[in-house]
Formats: sequence, structure tokens, C-alpha cells
Amino acid sequence: MRKKVSFCIILTFVVFISGCADKKPPLESIADVKMALIKADEANAIKYSPTELELAKQKLKKVDKLIEEGKYDEAKFLAQKIAVDVRLLEKRALNQELSTQIETLNKQIDAVKKEVIKIED
Repeated sequence: MRKKVSFCIILTFVVFISGCADKKPPLESIADVKMALIKADEANAIKYSPTELELAKQKLKKVDKLIEEGKYDEAKFLAQKIAVDVRLLEKRALNQELSTQIETLNKQIDAVKKEVIKIED
């Protein structure tokens, strides 16, 4: 009986230690967030969603704090969420930019049509 208890204690300790040793900072997730922020910046997201972009940057600081505290799973989850949010901001900015370009082109087309009508008359 005593051997069984000792074995269980040792086994629990080994499992616990191996579980802790496996935990690593979510560097890949952080890199994804930083790449998403760069792309959002290139898409001019600051123009269309400045508050949301700033909030994402603040959340990234929280990820760093969680890593310092050794809360790697929480940090990874938050970093993944931030990356998704920032990608959405990037797509929203691209959409806005394209809408603006389409609107400008439509105005130019209308102006050309008016010129053509003037010439024909």
C-alpha cells in the first residue's frame, strides 16, 4: 500500500513538472499580432478605426504582462484574439479605401459623361 501511495505521489509530481516544463511563451501568437498591426497600419486602419487600433495595442501590452506572470495560455488566447480583431480592422480599412476609390471613379465617370453630352449637343 505504501509503495502504491509513493508511486502515485511521484507520478503526480512528474506529470505536474512535465506539464510546467512544456509551457512556453506564445511568441508565434505575438508575432502574428505584430504582423497584423503592420498590415493594419499599411491599410491605413488608424484613419478609420483609431480607437479600436489603440485598444488592440493596449491589449498587446497586457499580453506582455501575462507572459511576465507566467500565464502563457491566457497570453496566447488574448494574443490570438487581438490578431483576429486587428485583421478585421485591416479589412475594414481596405474596404473603406476601396469604397472611397470607387466613389471617386464614379464621380469621374459622371464628369466624363457630362462632357460627352456637351460635345454631342
